[in-house]
Amino acid sequence: MLIAMLIAQQLNQDEQPVYGCYLLGKDWYFTVLYQKQYCFSNAYDATQTNELAQIVHILQNLKTILPR
Repeated sequence: MLIAMLIAQQLNQDEQPVYGCYLLGKDWYFTVLYQKQYCFSNAYDATQTNELAQIVHILQNLKTILPR
């Protein structure tokens, strides 16, 4: 995924952050690549009701920060 994010960053060349998400089993991780900085969230366990609600919240709010 990081390679895809680097490619997207290079192709876009708009200085905007590149957002990503990956899953490892039941755990979700959210990532951001901005310039040369890459960071990722702690794991969100999709089998836990409160963490699943957080996953849904994050995905819904991504729509507000992503350019159209």
